[in-house]
Amino acid sequence: MESTDYSVQFEAAVDKAADAGFIVHRSTPRHLLVDLDDGKQLNDLVFEILRRRYGAKLEHLYTSKDGKGHHAIISLPVDYDLPVRAAFQAALGDDPVRNVLAVNNWHKGVKEPFLLFEPTSVSPKED
Repeated sequence: MESTDYSVQFEAAVDKAADAGFIVHRSTPRHLLVDLDDGKQLNDLVFEILRRRYGAKLEHLYTSKDGKGHHAIISLPVDYDLPVRAAFQAALGDDPVRNVLAVNNWHKGVKEPFLLFEPTSVSPKED
């Protein structure tokens, strides 16, 4: 077992983003956080299935900080375990590697390893 405390590293990244002026969106058992990089689009067919069968609703869609992609926040009416949400996100178009690594971090003790950083109307501070 590795001795790295992933929760501490994770929270440090959250603090750094918040200090830089980003709105930090954290995953919850009732939310999907979908990161659509490089012009990818939300998979409409999968979203329609999630909407009809699982009650999913698109809550928020915005341009990512680099301006090349989009982030989608989707709500669900009931709680789902993180591996299920990771599968949903990957099916919607999110980076499958991001989802596999999140499940790995979840197994290492990070309760909710999905984050999205939303730029505010004011440019974030540069390091």
